[in-house]
Formats: sequence, C-alpha cells, structure tokens
Amino acid sequence: MSEALIAAVGCCLVIAVLSAALASSRTAGGGAVLHDYLLASGKLSRIPVVSLIVSSSFGVNAVFYQIFLGYSIGLWALVAQAAWALSFIFLSRFAKDMVESKSLHDFLSRKYGPSVRIVAALLSITGFCFLMGWELEIGRSIFVNLVGAAPDIAQEEALRASDWLVIITAVGATIYTIFGGMRGNALADMAQNLVKIVGFLLIFVFLIGYFYREVGSLSSFIEALLPPFSKFILTVGIIGFLTNLVFSLSWQFVDASTWQNALAGSSRGSEGVARDIWVSGFTIFIAPGVLGTIVGACLAFAPGVDDSNILAKVVEFAGGGDLVLFLMLFAIIASMMSLFDGMLLAAGYAFVVDVLHPTKTLQEIDESDKNSYATLTRLRFAFVAIVIVSVWGVSALAEFLGLTLFDLVYLVIIPQLAILGPVLMGLIGREYCGEASRTMAYVMIGAFLVGLLATWSGPAIGQTWLVDVAGTLTVVVSVSCAWMLTKPSQA
Repeated sequence: MSEALIAAVGCCLVIAVLSAALASSRTAGGGAVLHDYLLASGKLSRIPVVSLIVSSSFGVNAVFYQIFLGYSIGLWALVAQAAWALSFIFLSRFAKDMVESKSLHDFLSRKYGPSVRIVAALLSITGFCFLMGWELEIGRSIFVNLVGAAPDIAQEEALRASDWLVIITAVGATIYTIFGGMRGNALADMAQNLVKIVGFLLIFVFLIGYFYREVGSLSSFIEALLPPFSKFILTVGIIGFLTNLVFSLSWQFVDASTWQNALAGSSRGSEGVARDIWVSGFTIFIAPGVLGTIVGACLAFAPGVDDSNILAKVVEFAGGGDLVLFLMLFAIIASMMSLFDGMLLAAGYAFVVDVLHPTKTLQEIDESDKNSYATLTRLRFAFVAIVIVSVWGVSALAEFLGLTLFDLVYLVIIPQLAILGPVLMGLIGREYCGEASRTMAYVMIGAFLVGLLATWSGPAIGQTWLVDVAGTLTVVVSVSCAWMLTKPSQA
C-alpha cells in the first residue's frame, strides 16, 4: 500500500513541477504578459486546448459518478453524459461571440455594463471555490476508503493520510498554475488526461478478467450493460433526472473556465474554437462517459458494493495488487489536479481582471508592462487565498447548512447557474429593454438567493426534494427574469 501511494503522489508531483518549469520557459516575451499567462496568447493548438476543456469534466467526481451509474444502471448512465456532451455542441455555435470577448464576464460587460460583469465574476468565483472544495472533499472520502481498505492500516491513519493527500493535490495543482499559467495547465492536463485514460483502460482489462472468472457469461455482461428502463427511473428518479438534464445542458454556457480554455486557441479563429469545443464534447462522452460506465458495469454482480466504496471495490475485484492500486490512486490524484487547476486559473482571472478592472479589457490592462506585472503579482496572491478558502471553507459551509457531501453538489452549482439567463439572452441577441442594465445584476443575485434558500430550507423543514430542485429553480428564475427584461434585437 505505502509503495503504491508514494509512487502515485510522486508521479503527480513530477508532472506538476515539470509543467511549471516547461511553461515558464515557453512564456512569450515582448509584452502582453497577462494575455499570455491567462490565455496563452490564444496560440495553443487543438490537442492542448481540448485537453484543457476536457479536464474540467474529467474530475474525480465525474469519474466516481460515472462508474457508480454504470454499476447501477449500465448504459443508461450515458443518457446524462450525452446531455453533458451535447451542451458543448450547443456552445460551439456561439464561438464567434466568445472570440470577440476575452472571457465570459467580459462578454456580459459588453452586453450589460461593468456592474453585471462584477456580479457575474463574484458568482463565478464563489462557484469555483465551492466546486474546488467539493472536489477535494470527494477525493478525501475516496482516499479514506482506498487507504483504509488495506488490512494493515488503521482508520485513524487512513484519515490522516487522506488529509495529506488532499493538501498535496491542491499544492501540486497550485504550483504549476502559479508559475505556468495557462501553458502550465495545458502541459499538466495533457499528461494527466493520458494517465487517467490509460489507467482506467488497464483497470477495465483487469475487471473483465474478474467478470469472466466469477460470472463467466456474455449474456450476464449484456444484462449488466442493458438493465430495464424501469431500473433507470427507480435509481435516478424523475426529479433527479430532470435536474441533471437542466444542469448538464446549461453548464458550459456559464462555466467561465470552459470559455477561458477555449479562448486559448482563439488565434485559429471562431471556426477553430468551435471545432475545439465540439471535439471536447465528443471526447468527454467517451471518457469518462463510456469508459467509466463499462468499468462500473463490470461490478454489477459483485457483492458489497455501494456508493461509499465503489472505487475501493474496483481495486479489490480487479486484482493486480499494488499495480491496480497505483493506477487508481494516480488516476484519482490526476483527476483532482486537472479539474482544480482550470478552476483556480479561471477564479483568479475573474477576480483580478473582472472584479478589480471591470471597465477595462484585458488588452488595456496589458498595455503597460509595469501594470501587467503588478496585476500578475496580485493574481498569484489571489490564487493562494482561493485555495485556502476552497480547502477549508467548503467543508465548514456544508457542516453549517447541515448538508451531506452528496447533497452539497446542489449547492455548488447554484452560483454559476444564476448567470445563465443574462448569458443566454446575450448570445441569442436579445437586447435589454430599459436604461439601467444593472437590473441584470439583480436578476443574477435573486436567482442565486432562490437556489440558496431552497438548499438551506430543504433539510431545515424536512423537505429534501427542495435540495434536489434548487439548481432547476435557479435556472428558471434566471432565464425567465432575463427574458422578461429583454426584447428581440432591432438590428
């Protein structure tokens, strides 16, 4: 156990350090410091851009969720994943609007003014801190189960080791983000995505061997992959399915990290950006979608599997000893780092550029080298503050609100979903009806408060279904109010 753990951590830290060093050596000179740091000057090719975009949808929660759904409902798990992938296809249709802006919040500023930009950026930062912290908490619980499954390790020791693994993961991702910026993230994410895909493919090979040794029939495997539709409905639930559908189809429009990663290839024009986003959606459907689903389906007849131990059971039933454990730990740490880095960079961008300079474009901030380097210094300090809030703040918030780790997902998506209405109205060309466009800021704040109230009041009054629909309520309020405040363009 200890050898596999040390090897996995060591490999991930090597990737982090090398990515930071290589990215620093490739940083463009001659001005445009922030543009290069935050967007790689828009000059990344398709493979690194796709890798960056995919990483935000290939975190440890996505892996865990897809494997568990594959175990529970077989290929029906791909329904939700198809909706998630489809959202990339929808977003790619607006690549021209994306390229004309330098961020999601800059796009909103051009449509509704700087006050809307500030509020949207603050909501995005809040959402990123929630999501980063939640990813670390999911990772912590998985580490506890994986490390604690070893017969020679006590529970207290497993908890302590898991705490250190979470801290090392956050520090590793922060290192190459601080020193390498977008280029550092791109190099790290390409390596980490390769690790994840190869690791889970090898684990799948081991699991196929287990399945045919223990179950031994092709018809049983087909049964695991294709259970009746009624099982899908009973497992996911109507409300859960509809909430998941709304969330999946909406998310890419309000995820500032997706916009930022896509714009890292903007020098190839809007058609190049659109193709990058489209390819990313297809890739995400395959991994973690198809790959995670079939790994989970291999455990369909395995005893003692539940949502708290499924990844530990993957290691147990796959056999292979320390090799499989190393592959799983390496893939999990890589999954956490690759999601963490993109959200950290996007949160820092939103704070330093959109909140502190709401009336300026990125190009205007970059006109003075002195101002650029001063802003870059503030950005790096902001990264550290964001990491501290994410690592320790989210678990404290969940405890305060009385939410379980899995209910927390409905809270972490609310801040960004509150932005959806203004974003959609801007993309489809609807114009604000009145003069005080800051009203759109009130729409986003109101939608966020509605979702927050539903999340908090559900457990408080014993109506847990309110937690499940909190994201959907946020979307309904944001979109409907933004629609009422706008009109079709006269152009």
